[in-house]
Amino acid sequence: MAWQLIRDGLQLSAEHQATMILELPLGALSGFMGVLSGVSALALVYLLALHMTRGHEPRGSA
Repeated sequence: MAWQLIRDGLQLSAEHQATMILELPLGALSGFMGVLSGVSALALVYLLALHMTRGHEPRGSA
């Protein structure tokens, strides 16, 4: 999904597409969303790996 957003952002940048009212570049917005989606996916994989390697500790134990 992140790759699709980045790819669409590149296409929108090449076409010089912008929002109607504020005239913000759609390519930059889509690319930014793609990067943030990729970062959140990496964070999810990291947290999942961390949870799988540590196991589950009961609440209240230090």
